[in-house]
Amino acid sequence: MSHDAYEIKVVSGSKNCVDNLIEYELREYPKKEYGTVVLDLEENDYMKTVRIVRFRTKELCNGQQLVFEKGVYPFDSGVSL
Repeated sequence: MSHDAYEIKVVSGSKNCVDNLIEYELREYPKKEYGTVVLDLEENDYMKTVRIVRFRTKELCNGQQLVFEKGVYPFDSGVSL
C-alpha cells in the first residue's frame, strides 16, 4: 500500500475528546466518499487511542473500501502506543 494515497492520523486523548474527533472526521470525510476507517488501538478508563485512515481525495477512493483485519494496523510507524 502506498502511503501517498492515504491520510493517516493517530489520535490519543480522553474518550470524550477522541469520540468527538471521530464523529467530526466521519462527518467531514464520509466512509462512502473517502473510505474512512477508524481503528481502535488502545483504550482504558480514561484514555483512548485510535488510528484514522482514509483516502486523500474522493477520486482516489472511487468507491473502494479500506478493509483491515482486527489487530492488524497498517502504516505502523514503529512507535509503540
